[in-house]
Amino acid sequence: MAREKNLCGKRRDVENPYEIWTSGDFEYRVLKKYKAPRAEAKDQYARWFVATKSPYTHGSWELGDTYALDIKNNATLTYSEELELSRIETVIDVEAEIEVEAEERKKAKQKSAEAIMSKVEVIGADDETAKAIYDTLEQMLGE
Repeated sequence: MAREKNLCGKRRDVENPYEIWTSGDFEYRVLKKYKAPRAEAKDQYARWFVATKSPYTHGSWELGDTYALDIKNNATLTYSEELELSRIETVIDVEAEIEVEAEERKKAKQKSAEAIMSKVEVIGADDETAKAIYDTLEQMLGE
């Protein structure tokens, strides 16, 4: 079985963290994870490299390693790049579905209009009536 890739294994800048966790006045920005998720879940001593800001750091970031469980057990995840990318993919998927549905509705309207026009031709409606029906159908298809 192939090893699971650690997608958070490269160190990042404080302004571009993988995750942001908060607990009261404390903010933890995860800049690097040393283990892949499955390995981390099995290791109670798994570490993250984080930037921490609190009332005790006087507005600056303190950098260092901390146990992942300390943050997970005491803070709330407020940002995750992985979740954000997942949301973006979901929005793109939904927009694609909306486009497909709109195209299907347009085709259905077109098919209905063609059926109506063929009936108009069969019943032999006069030119004025046929034009009125045609104009109405064109307006309907434009919506």
